[in-house]
Order: sequence, then C-alpha cells, then structure tokens
Amino acid sequence: MRSLRIANRASAIPQCASTAEAFAGLLGDEYKSLARTIFSFRRGPIRYSHDQTIELEGETSEYIFLVISGVVRSYRSFQNGARGIVNFYFPTEFFGLTDQPTYPFTAEAAADANILFFQTLRLVLFGEV
Repeated sequence: MRSLRIANRASAIPQCASTAEAFAGLLGDEYKSLARTIFSFRRGPIRYSHDQTIELEGETSEYIFLVISGVVRSYRSFQNGARGIVNFYFPTEFFGLTDQPTYPFTAEAAADANILFFQTLRLVLFGEV
C-alpha cells in the first residue's frame, strides 16, 4: 500500500525542464539576488537513470543535492545485504546535508532524475561572509 501512495505522489508532481521552472514564484524579489548567488555555486543538473547511485554511504560528504525532476530514495545498507529505505526526495527537495564527514546513507534515483550539486564548503563559506 505504501508504494502505491509514493507512486501517486510522484506522478502528481510536474516534471520541470529547468531550475528556473522548478523555483518560479517561490522567491520574493528581495531574495532573488541571494538565490542567484547561491545557484552560481551549483554543478549540473546531471541526469541519473533509474537505480543509478548518486551518493554512496561512507563517501566523503562534499556536496548537498537538489532534486530538479524525478524521485530519489535514500537507504542504509546492512551487513546481511538487506537495505532499509530512509526517505524519498521529490522535486525542490534537498538531500545529502549532514554534519558528519561521510554520507550516512546511499542515495539513488528511484526514477529517472535530474540533480543539482552544491559544494557544501562553498555554501558554508558564503554563509560566513
């Protein structure tokens, strides 16, 4: 039953052709300059196919990610080979932000997805200015 609800939610979200479309109308005029500066730190978007890994549990956490289109799932791997789904991320949602030196979960495209990357260190340094 849970997977049915997830599929319905994913199909209800419009697929965005660009970053601008994904965020159109979300920011007031006073924040547009700040948003342009932050988005200048981005890389991508990069297209990931279904089940393609985006970040790997235990890798150095250098980036945070933004879903532009598609669906991303994060999960934790167990020693017996099983995996536990932690979360699903939909367009306009961030993932990968952690205060740990490595990613605590693996993230992969649950459906074809376009993802933006933001280097965490650049965002932190920008926030300190």
